[in-house]
Amino acid sequence: MSGEKYVDKIDSAANVGQRADTYNISLLSDNAGAVGDTSRAIYGSNPNATESYLDYALKGQDTAVVYLYEKILTGNKRPESKLPKFSVIGTNWETEHASIEVEFGRSKEPLRYTRIKLTYKLDSPFSDKTLRIHIYPQSEPELLQLGRVELYNSAQTQTETVKINESGFSVSGWITPPEIGESDISDSVDFENAMTELVASGINFNLPNIWSGDTLYYRKRLTDACSKLGIKTLVYDAALIDYLKGGSYNEATARAMIAAYASDESFAGHFIMDEPNGNELDALKVAAQRYHALLPNKIFYVNLFPNYAISEYDEYLNKYFDTIGESRVSYDYYVLEGRVPAEYKMKTTHLLNLQTAAVSAQMHNADLYAIIASTGHYNPSDKAYLRNIGSKADLGFQAYSALAYGAKGLTWFTYLSMANGEFGAQPGMFDLSGNKTKVYDYVQELNADIASFADVYLSYDWKGTMLIEGSLGEKNANFEAVSEPLKEHVAIRGFETKHDVIAGTFNNGKNDAMLLANYNDPSLNVMPEVTVIFDKPYLLKIYSNGTQKEVRMKSNSHTFYLANGGGAFIEFSEFKDEPTDEPNGGAEKPPASGNETQTPEAKNSGCSSALKTSSSVTALAFGAVILSLIIGMMPKKIIRRKSK
Repeated sequence: MSGEKYVDKIDSAANVGQRADTYNISLLSDNAGAVGDTSRAIYGSNPNATESYLDYALKGQDTAVVYLYEKILTGNKRPESKLPKFSVIGTNWETEHASIEVEFGRSKEPLRYTRIKLTYKLDSPFSDKTLRIHIYPQSEPELLQLGRVELYNSAQTQTETVKINESGFSVSGWITPPEIGESDISDSVDFENAMTELVASGINFNLPNIWSGDTLYYRKRLTDACSKLGIKTLVYDAALIDYLKGGSYNEATARAMIAAYASDESFAGHFIMDEPNGNELDALKVAAQRYHALLPNKIFYVNLFPNYAISEYDEYLNKYFDTIGESRVSYDYYVLEGRVPAEYKMKTTHLLNLQTAAVSAQMHNADLYAIIASTGHYNPSDKAYLRNIGSKADLGFQAYSALAYGAKGLTWFTYLSMANGEFGAQPGMFDLSGNKTKVYDYVQELNADIASFADVYLSYDWKGTMLIEGSLGEKNANFEAVSEPLKEHVAIRGFETKHDVIAGTFNNGKNDAMLLANYNDPSLNVMPEVTVIFDKPYLLKIYSNGTQKEVRMKSNSHTFYLANGGGAFIEFSEFKDEPTDEPNGGAEKPPASGNETQTPEAKNSGCSSALKTSSSVTALAFGAVILSLIIGMMPKKIIRRKSK
């Protein structure tokens, strides 16, 4: 326990935890929406005192961080505040901080105090000393307020720099950190920490929590936090949306409504509506026109229903493009059903929805975005329970299916857990108490896998998706629902597989590519061997499981092992020189001298296998034993439930 991080949020006067004593301290609670932290300590009212202090019993700690909130003067000027000093009783007295960070506030709405972060560092950790934080009288009451104190051992608590997902592929979360007072978000530091964890998961495009915090203060704090973290964000503003739809509209008034954040680097647009029906799309037409004139380069974000929740889906998508006029289309679909394993099944219009939306996006020169499940929940509309996530494969199956149809981004539903539902707690990436769940780790790892090849993938255009039935399985209802899948490809002659897979095809004007995905319910733990028969040997660039590998084919075939929920993006290009003929008719050999010649980058991948016999979907024979690639995968506090 020694050296653990301790946080005092100054939310009571009691000497609890490591707080050993206080003197001449008054507690102040203010409007969190105007100030930031909800509880603060200020200099007390004792007329005989020359200072106030808080004492803390150190427990193997050498670092103290205090967050101060300083009132600001008219014109955003800072007053002459007397900052706290630090003592270790019996060792030193009233020494200065080691470092200071100042985040300037503003006097205009939304009001925000200047936040000052002081860090005090000892030469070594102490477990038998008392740390005192001295607070001095100010020129006026409440001028300087102490918001929280953190104590930790710097050797054990590392301040890590969050690695941002800088790929162009958009990754979002639904139900993100809310306003102060919701969930475990009790003050601004909690909010910033929660947003940092969000970015650390690989999310690089923030969706606002539309059920909480619809205030200018929240919107501005959101854009500030995202700018600091280096990601983009939408904001939600019900008043603006109503004004855009209203009969009396003035652009100058609308511009004033967004002035506080419109120029912020992180501001990407507005979250307008979730799952509108046809009539609601009609009602948004004028609003969209006004919005595009007001903010021509920003996103008018509307998320659509899936096909199992609305009829005449093609007409629905056409109406969306006719009324909204966006260069993107987003919808949600949760394919994996079942409360317990005995009830597990898949919705049967999953691929039909992907195909319909992808073709519609292609026709309208728009990008496709998909919202997929990272949370089990109950849908009253179709009385289906969407299963809780039990493995990375549950996520990968959904993600790679969407990628096989050219999706430009994914949204995880949900980031925060939803409130208890009909079947109890419905865990997301964070539970109802604000703790990471195993789903967080699964999503983080998969986000990193996708990010490793995302920019290459985004350089290609989707051309169609082939559905390949395995020789051992029953008829696939999802395959049967798609009436016009891609049947052929100029560079692909056929596939050999015992289990169902899908193959999205892509072209960048020069080369072809393919997104190969395992299309079997992850609960079955099926790992297909897939032999792709090309028209000729190619140089393959294979991206999978966060790694890249090149293979020089010496025959027309290559075999891939797809793990449960697995996928791979494969570029195939012409050789700059002629491939070497394979002796012995392509007999099995070790990787160094086998059927494919690996480039130096691939020699240490450890991926080798003999091709196992399987039936051909296209009845094309192949005559070579091929080196195999193993694609491994180990293994809305909600205010309103999102339902279908």
